[in-house]
Amino acid sequence: MLFGCMGVFALDMRLFGWAILLLGVLFIAGAVLLTIKKKPTPKKSKLIVSFDAVSIYGLPQGETKCKVQVYDDNIAFVAGKQTSKLNIEKVTSAYLKEKKELEGAKTGSIVAGAMFFGAIGAIVSSRVRRNDSYILIINYSDNEEPKAVAVAIEKINQYEGAKAEKYINKQANKHQSQNEIVL
Repeated sequence: MLFGCMGVFALDMRLFGWAILLLGVLFIAGAVLLTIKKKPTPKKSKLIVSFDAVSIYGLPQGETKCKVQVYDDNIAFVAGKQTSKLNIEKVTSAYLKEKKELEGAKTGSIVAGAMFFGAIGAIVSSRVRRNDSYILIINYSDNEEPKAVAVAIEKINQYEGAKAEKYINKQANKHQSQNEIVL
């Protein structure tokens, strides 16, 4: 009978050894995981405003319906499966104007658009067909070269367009003031 108890005791000692070994492995694995540095998660852009529009100038998608999405760090123009992004730091200004303002009173729309907004104004005013449309013109600098994007916005989305204009200009002013050199 004494030897039978010794067999059970020996069996318990083997299980105890395996348990200690397992705990040691888990302890080492935990220590290794704690020392590995986690990659920083990329900052997710915050959506400021989104609205439907028609791209009319400056986008590779051409003249097509698109969704304009203004984020805290970029402006995305989504047309179908194609997305064009403009870094907000490159933007110099934004203007939201009624199509009527670009057309002028009795002068031709192309001449009036050119007088008020340069070449982009001439192109935009000649292309927009609806009179109740608003035009959002976003000026930006690409390698020190001035460029622009223009989208037509229907009257129903004018408030989203105004919010986009205000936010874009606020960001443009912030970035321009950071780049100023004080003499």
